[in-house]
Amino acid sequence: LQDLTRNCYRPEEITVTTFRRTTARELIQAFKGTRAGTLHSICRKLLGGPAIMSDRDYTKFGVTYGYKIKKRDLSEDVSGDPADCYSWLRNTLTPIEDAYQYPGYDDISHVDLNRFITEYESFKQEAGKVDFTDLLTMVLEDQTPLDTPVLMVDEYQDLTPLQDAVIKMWNTGTDSTIIAGDPAQSIYGVFGGSPELFNNWKADNNTILRSEERRVGKECRSRW
Repeated sequence: LQDLTRNCYRPEEITVTTFRRTTARELIQAFKGTRAGTLHSICRKLLGGPAIMSDRDYTKFGVTYGYKIKKRDLSEDVSGDPADCYSWLRNTLTPIEDAYQYPGYDDISHVDLNRFITEYESFKQEAGKVDFTDLLTMVLEDQTPLDTPVLMVDEYQDLTPLQDAVIKMWNTGTDSTIIAGDPAQSIYGVFGGSPELFNNWKADNNTILRSEERRVGKECRSRW
């Protein structure tokens, strides 16, 4: 990043994103002036800041339709509720008929997922809210481009197939994309994260991959 800002780009021309909120906060402090944040927060900004489903919204939805919705954070294993399963299906690009592959499926096997999805989507629409997965799908479906010429992605080993698709879509429009990850540190498979997404990246003229080895793509040249 220091090389980029010293010779090539201004900080505000660089987007730095990662998987976890804690790491995103560290990036914001470390790389002042850049557009740093989680992938979801970057997508939300590009979409104009739509209202997000809150814990209160999920509680209201659960009470209204008779579902047990558990508050979830990254320190937990699968929550075993239908909202978590629906998020997993979307993030892993898994069709609903294969929902049995969801790690917490035994806890929700009694739930009619088709009915749940219909009720959940209706609730969000009536509330004028979106969830975090919606942010990704909206950006991908609309092919919303990144608004900086440089993209840096940390913790790539924890990204899901849906997040990987967003990054690859953005990569087609950047001057340079830098991705970093350590497959040995992949710990969020229950969210749909897969180290294979990092392993399968092919370095090209636009991409720099950083892991235990380094493959360098296009050289950064001065623009001043």
